[in-house]
Amino acid sequence: MIYICFGMPKSASSFAFQLASSIANQQTRQHVLQQTLPEPLRNRFLLDRVGEQVDQLLEFIPRDAHYVVKTHSPLDERLRGHIADGNVRGCISIRNPFDIVVSLMDAGKRERTLPSGKQRAYFTQIHNQRDAIDLLPHIMDNARTWLDSLFDQLVTIPFVQISEKPYGVVEQICQSMGIRADPNAIATPFLQDKTSILEFNIGRSNRWNTELDLTPNDSIVREMKRFTKQYGLD
Repeated sequence: MIYICFGMPKSASSFAFQLASSIANQQTRQHVLQQTLPEPLRNRFLLDRVGEQVDQLLEFIPRDAHYVVKTHSPLDERLRGHIADGNVRGCISIRNPFDIVVSLMDAGKRERTLPSGKQRAYFTQIHNQRDAIDLLPHIMDNARTWLDSLFDQLVTIPFVQISEKPYGVVEQICQSMGIRADPNAIATPFLQDKTSILEFNIGRSNRWNTELDLTPNDSIVREMKRFTKQYGLD
């Protein structure tokens, strides 16, 4: 079985992926299984054509194994079919889009401090609030494909739960994945050394209230407000 962690960028999706991977490790050693895959399939971050990549992965993943992958891409029809058939389960990490804007701005600043060869263009292009806000329509559109799917096999995990109640998140993912694991054993190593959490940021909610200067009649800002209300992210 493949367990896929979809996340809005800057929604603690990397942490959710790490927790899910640690849970899956209780049954299937992720690194060992990864090394058995053909070289082109070893990247656990699925960038695009996710359904096609899952098609290929399922040819090599034993039916009794659990393999965790991550994506920011939309839920496509092929992947819908695999979820409906029970071959794929997963989690959806989401966040208030206004807080995503603040975190994207942080990421832009941080990324530009790295050596040029290690910088990721997606983040280095973010120099100000406008640059970050302009990325939100695509981010919200992708998230909606997952949130509106109504699959029981997909558990939705808001950022505030991942950042404030990680032990409960472990329990949710365990139930979703069908594996029993000790939440303390899974989450505590990350919390004792937060530098081990990939893409770790300041990790506080509602910073946007004091750090953004919003134009209420901006069309993207209005859509962000609708998204926030629709999915209970106030």
